[in-house]
Amino acid sequence: MKYGLIKHKIKSGKEPLKFNQTNLPFQVLDFWKWSVSDLLSNATRGRFAEFIVATATNINLNVPRDEWAAYDLVTPDNIKIEVKSAAFIQS
Repeated sequence: MKYGLIKHKIKSGKEPLKFNQTNLPFQVLDFWKWSVSDLLSNATRGRFAEFIVATATNINLNVPRDEWAAYDLVTPDNIKIEVKSAAFIQS
C-alpha cells in the first residue's frame, strides 16, 4: 500500500459535520470558533502570526497551510520564511 499526503482544499466553514452520513446540527465553523477563538493562546498565536505574515507577503490564502512543510511560508517569489512569535500578554 502506498502512503501519501492528501491535498486539502480551503473550507468555507459552512460544511456540515456528519455522523454515519447524517448531517449533525454543527458546521466546521462551529468547531473553528470553539477551538481557535483565543488568539492569545500559545498554540493559536503562532498560526495567527503566520497568517499575518502570509497576508503581508501576498501568499495565496486559497491554499491551506502545510504544517509539515520545511518552512512556514513560501512567497510567490519563492522566498522561504520561518515565522516566530512571542507575546507579553497571553491567555
